[in-house]
Amino acid sequence: MKIKIDEYLESLPKNEIIYYYPNPGNAGDALIACATFKLFRKLGIKYRIVDYREQCFRGKIFVYPGGGNLVRYYDTADRVLRKVVNDDPRKIIVLPHTIEAHKYLLKNMKSNVDIICRDPVSYQYVKDNAVSANVFLADDLFFSADVKEILQKNILLLMGGFLFKYKPRRELLKAIKEVFIGLARAYNVVHSKKRIQSGVLNAFRTDEERTDINIPDDNIDISLPPSVRLNHETIAEINSRLLLMTIDHFKEIRTNRLHIAIAGALLGKEVFLYPNNYFKNEAVYNSSLKHAFPNVCWVSNS
Repeated sequence: MKIKIDEYLESLPKNEIIYYYPNPGNAGDALIACATFKLFRKLGIKYRIVDYREQCFRGKIFVYPGGGNLVRYYDTADRVLRKVVNDDPRKIIVLPHTIEAHKYLLKNMKSNVDIICRDPVSYQYVKDNAVSANVFLADDLFFSADVKEILQKNILLLMGGFLFKYKPRRELLKAIKEVFIGLARAYNVVHSKKRIQSGVLNAFRTDEERTDINIPDDNIDISLPPSVRLNHETIAEINSRLLLMTIDHFKEIRTNRLHIAIAGALLGKEVFLYPNNYFKNEAVYNSSLKHAFPNVCWVSNS
């Protein structure tokens, strides 16, 4: 049975700071990060963004973001959580995740760890391998987002407020550069003559999770820009705004990127979701999209 992620987070102590490590990631990770920060604020959760390498979390509550990092292709979550487990924190929370690897990590997690899975396949895998941890099932965290509210935000005002608050430093200047790369990319996607005429956005993966699907000539993997720094709430929101703005220009979305599909679903687009190269897309479709979003259609590669 699924839990509601807002109800779960609302049960955390209101007078205590939680320590949140935001992964760098692609545009889909930015959507998750943006939704997470907004949910923290909505629920009045006090949080501190941390670098796991520079702090000990003994006796503290550590939160790892949602996503799909605990799979065979990536090791960031494994590296972070191994270190934090050894710090002896009071609690570790892994927000809604797809999980199909890293058995050693799972087997060494204790009863102070809450792992929230975003699909039943991951849930069963974790139940079988993390025998001491507490395992839950919930929808992907981006389903909690108000996409229309994000779309209403003015990017220049967001960036201006960000610069005023944090002042330019080397790391922040890199983040700003990424935003402008994203702006240019969004402009090119939206103003492509072929895409404008068809009203269709083909956004298929070209990375580790790509499949052997016949990719259309006008395909653009819009979730693929260089790794986005998500350790500032505003940067996550700006990148989310750019991605949603791009998707919102099209009537039909064809993709095997999960969060492009979820964003399209929330925006009311006609979405055709294809498999990635393991079970993630199909499992989340069956668990969270199939019955709630009739505008999303599953397309098997077979």
